[in-house]
Amino acid sequence: MAPKTDVTEVIELLKTLMNIESTSEKELEIGEYLAKYVQGRGFTAERIAIAPGSTRHNVYAYLGQERKARLLVTAHMDTVPPHIPFSIDEDVIRGRGACDDLGPMVAQIFAVEELRAEGKLKEGDVSYLWVVGEEKGGPGMIAANDMGLTWEAGLFAEPTEGKIAKGHKGNLVFEIVAHGKAW
Repeated sequence: MAPKTDVTEVIELLKTLMNIESTSEKELEIGEYLAKYVQGRGFTAERIAIAPGSTRHNVYAYLGQERKARLLVTAHMDTVPPHIPFSIDEDVIRGRGACDDLGPMVAQIFAVEELRAEGKLKEGDVSYLWVVGEEKGGPGMIAANDMGLTWEAGLFAEPTEGKIAKGHKGNLVFEIVAHGKAW
């Protein structure tokens, strides 16, 4: 069995991410950081514009050269304003993103790394998708639908009252247009 992750590594990554302002529509720097971070750990990372000409990018990362993976591990990079940097008080971490959604994202990253260290993951098993704008309309996840990829399962890092959820609420948007005379 591989050695467990040192908690100081986890805290340092979380601190770095939380100290980057990543409020909705200001996700560029955190996306660039995350792409470089996972590339340094052997992943292929792509920054994918959410629309042609957009400066906002999702980050998609996977082991090896093939984009297809069995498991999608996903979180959102943006936080609600205002930016509140990392602080720690004994064993309590505070700041924007600590629980929604940078803390869970860091937990996912280190869980995947531990599984890799134990030899339980190989190319084609796992991919990361970090999206922009979840806190403001969801354009990152909407754009992810156009990637042409499917997965056997997805693991979303979204706080849900501290419980594991087997599903996730969705959103259905539609418009009804009626023609006729008002009565």
